[in-house]
Amino acid sequence: MRRLACLLPLLLLAAPALAATATLLQPPSSQRGLQMEVGDGRAWLLRSNGQRLRLPLRRSERIEELIEFENGWAAAGSREIGKRQELVVVVDGVAGIERLRAVPEPIGDLRVRPVPMASAGGFEGLAWLEGDSPMAFEVRAADWSGADWTPPETVSARRSGGQAGLIGTVLEDGRWLLVWSASDGGDTELVWTVREDGRWATPRRLTAANRVPDITPSLVRVPGGALIVWAQRQGAGYQLNTARFRDGWTAPRLLGSRHASFPRFAELGDAGRFVIHGSPDGWTTLEVDSDGRELRRAEIGGEGRERPVLTAAGGGVGLRWQHGERSSPLRWKASP
Repeated sequence: MRRLACLLPLLLLAAPALAATATLLQPPSSQRGLQMEVGDGRAWLLRSNGQRLRLPLRRSERIEELIEFENGWAAAGSREIGKRQELVVVVDGVAGIERLRAVPEPIGDLRVRPVPMASAGGFEGLAWLEGDSPMAFEVRAADWSGADWTPPETVSARRSGGQAGLIGTVLEDGRWLLVWSASDGGDTELVWTVREDGRWATPRRLTAANRVPDITPSLVRVPGGALIVWAQRQGAGYQLNTARFRDGWTAPRLLGSRHASFPRFAELGDAGRFVIHGSPDGWTTLEVDSDGRELRRAEIGGEGRERPVLTAAGGGVGLRWQHGERSSPLRWKASP
């Protein structure tokens, strides 16, 4: 159990480490094929027509998340100010591209894992982790009024074992849904909450209690709710699980093969809904339905640790890495 208690601090470091090597981002769901090429102090929005747009970033700033909505997009990341880490948000909406002012009222030196929240109509706000150390993070959130931030509120107070891996989405009915990994000092479980009528529900476990780590969740909005995928420890490796949210979560469903890591949703127009995850030999792409059932899979090996993005390729979809101009078309095979 002590080994499990030590796992969460490693996860808090693992996600930023992976992001530091990744140079391409894409929204979990995209109708326009937006991508973003990122680096320290720089970022370019890449449109499907080949247009490149430079974002107004400063030195020591890095974009970490990109989302798309009907008439624009929002990108969020962080910047270092001495020993502090602050949030950065850039939004393209009705007023054009603007860099939003800093979220007010910090309560800790570290603000990390920003999660931009948007409905189909536009950018609505931000959720993030905050505290003086990774083991003291709270889950916090603030709305964007269109002109300024509302006072931040605490969604989940600090836990003795720590909190990490925050994700979220705005549901079709306007509710905010947040999910993250939380440790009780002996195990790491996924917990979730929704905000309805301006109030956050008490966070609760997404699945029944177990004795293995549940980590690295990814979330996407689907008709009538949301779909989540995450990695759960199984023996010497990790197995992906999915669940569907409506007014609660369905029982978890196993997805793909063992030895999967860092799953992430990628929807591209009408091409389908996909989960891209790392595997021992490269990267695996799974097409799934709105309930998380696997429809087919494709594997590409030998591409290293850099995370790819999903692109249109040869009338279908493919994966692209920053080091290659062309995407590698996916060769599908039937699911087992």
